Amino acid sequence: MRFLPLALALLVGCPAHRAAVGPQPHELTVQGAKHTAVDLLLDSPSSDKIFIQVDLGLEEPALFLVDTGASVTVVNGAVVEALGLVPTPGRGIIQGMGGSTPWSSVVLPSMRIGDIELKHVEAAAEVTGVPAFSGGPPLQGILGNNVWQNFVLTVDYPAALLELDRSGEPPALDNAAPMLFDGMHCYSFIRLESGELEHQVLLAVDTGARGVLLSGFSGAPLAALATEGEEALMGIGSGEDLPATGFMHRTRRIPLDRVTIGGVTIEDPGDAQWVNFEGPVRIGPASMPGLVGHAIMKDHRVVFDIPGERFALVPTTGPERELQGHRVLLDYDIQVHGDDPERDYYRARLLAWLEEEAVAADHVTRYLALHPEDAEARVFLARLHEYMGDLDAYGATLAPLDPQVLGEQGELVSVVNGLVMADEIDRSVELARSGVQALPDQGRPRIALADALLASGQTGEARRALAEANKLNESPDGHLLRRARVALAEQDRPAALAHTRRLLEVLPSSGFAIWFYQHLVDSDAELATFERDLELAMSRLHPGDRPLDFLMAAYVRLGQPERAVALLPQGLERDCEPLDPGASRANCEAWYRAMAGVELDQALEHSLTAVQEHPHRSDYLDTMAMVRWRRGELQQAVDSSILARHHSPADIYLAWQQERFEDALSASSTTGDEPS
Repeated sequence: MRFLPLALALLVGCPAHRAAVGPQPHELTVQGAKHTAVDLLLDSPSSDKIFIQVDLGLEEPALFLVDTGASVTVVNGAVVEALGLVPTPGRGIIQGMGGSTPWSSVVLPSMRIGDIELKHVEAAAEVTGVPAFSGGPPLQGILGNNVWQNFVLTVDYPAALLELDRSGEPPALDNAAPMLFDGMHCYSFIRLESGELEHQVLLAVDTGARGVLLSGFSGAPLAALATEGEEALMGIGSGEDLPATGFMHRTRRIPLDRVTIGGVTIEDPGDAQWVNFEGPVRIGPASMPGLVGHAIMKDHRVVFDIPGERFALVPTTGPERELQGHRVLLDYDIQVHGDDPERDYYRARLLAWLEEEAVAADHVTRYLALHPEDAEARVFLARLHEYMGDLDAYGATLAPLDPQVLGEQGELVSVVNGLVMADEIDRSVELARSGVQALPDQGRPRIALADALLASGQTGEARRALAEANKLNESPDGHLLRRARVALAEQDRPAALAHTRRLLEVLPSSGFAIWFYQHLVDSDAELATFERDLELAMSRLHPGDRPLDFLMAAYVRLGQPERAVALLPQGLERDCEPLDPGASRANCEAWYRAMAGVELDQALEHSLTAVQEHPHRSDYLDTMAMVRWRRGELQQAVDSSILARHHSPADIYLAWQQERFEDALSASSTTGDEPS
């Protein structure tokens, strides 16, 4: 299990438009203090999202995303249920970068932010795509501009403070820029500079956005400097479980030298992303000229003077703080509830994100002693055991759960593959079939069944199970790596090649497609086809999105090691240097050197450092396997790959990787061939 920051599913901005609605059942009123300040929380040090706690009159404060790009406040179903609210359906349409969704309306009786209380706040409910969690804690919703428009809103990023002022006294802002508020969004003129070109454009200022996004003709004056390529939008995962449509979009990127916003010039702000550059709006709301967000504002105190229609970036009032939201919430919970075992599961989720896995496991264990029926908590404890390397405890913790519950909790594929690795093939097939029977309308149990059937030698049935899963998921291009692996087991190498080639076509950034495709070719003609497909795929990507690690390995396979070596410094700089010194950077550097096939003694040293610090991380063990394979130490490569798969049994890449290393070892023992 990896405790990595959850990417909110709203991508570069939260709901960007809503249809007009009728009058509210009650008028929103504001009372209490004239000024208040509350802590800004992050879910991780690298987060580009900011959160605050809000009092809704429930037993616990509610965690909300701060989003000046959202026209309306959004609440999740748990809030609606806890407050006993009945949504009014058909209130309008929320439209964002990921598409549009209808919403129902509720009116929150009370919302207290610090010392200010708002009454009768309209909120959107039953909104598709709002995540249930932000890291460990539950996320109750999104605070939008129907709240913020009542105040001078100040977001002091370095000081980790959000301030609200309703005194009516305009703040002293010598450098303020004009701001337009249209009842839904805050717009300001932003000057973009790139090379010799300069462009001023009206953009929505959006604390929920990542950087600079341009839409339609708003990027045209800088078009001469733009690169063009395809990329995945909507935050969809980059694995092999691909949707049927709408996954990749053609975008442009404009390298920016400077951005002037709110009276301040930001140097080296990165690239602007440009969508809908050909005219017709296919991504996001038609009326949206673009967004400017977190990456541009994060080092400043940002003032949204909505009543005065002014916007400014000013120096922080300090002192600078970085409030790790999980630690703040944990300390608060202990302060309020003391040693209450009923709070243990909630605290365990926070502790896991703080990388205190053993303490988290103790908390969940105590909680389960009181609530042994809580399947979600039980699966969470099992994943903690797996992450810490105690695979026996992982299995024992999940033993009381039936196939239906394992499927509902998303753990059936892992358990089935764990049985496969333990050579309990018949049990794995039986468990997977029971999961399919219990959840006939879900695709994932059929993935578990396909894996079990493949292990039992029933390749035809495995292939059919994958086809059924894709039909249920309406995803004809789903699970292409699994389909390729089944085809290999059926001695149908051309079909395996076709599946990996298709994966590279629909997802050109897929390193896994590059990796397995190159190892399936066995003739000069196929190698030439692979090279053409590879170059075509890379030409479709923005230069910064190319998977340099797998691309280096492909050049080695193509007999062009000099091209791999030339990419190595670029990959180390882009992907390894930003990491904190320690195991993660050591692992990254070992991986890159192994993929390039150079400096293998240094790669081994780095890999050993990473594995010694985290001996149960499957990605670190996979790196070790790769290093050993490059060094010709095939038995050690096999051993490391088996360990890696044990700790992530559902990972198709690791399963196929193990088999590939085993095949290399077998071939070497009979022919004496070196790894290629």
